[in-house]
Amino acid sequence: MKTITVPDMMCPRCVARIKRALDEKSIPAEVTLEGKKITLEDEYLEAALAVVTEAGYKPEAEKK
Repeated sequence: MKTITVPDMMCPRCVARIKRALDEKSIPAEVTLEGKKITLEDEYLEAALAVVTEAGYKPEAEKK
């Protein structure tokens, strides 16, 4: 599992917007406002980063 942090995800509307964008690209992920995190399988990381950026946010992949 990988985690993406989205510091500029500020409200439930942001969560819904990001979740909808990921769903449209068939990227299964858990999006939570607490911690401003997206959790997903490793193989979806790069695609998810692109989708979240395209949705207008500045995602940061966990460093490992």
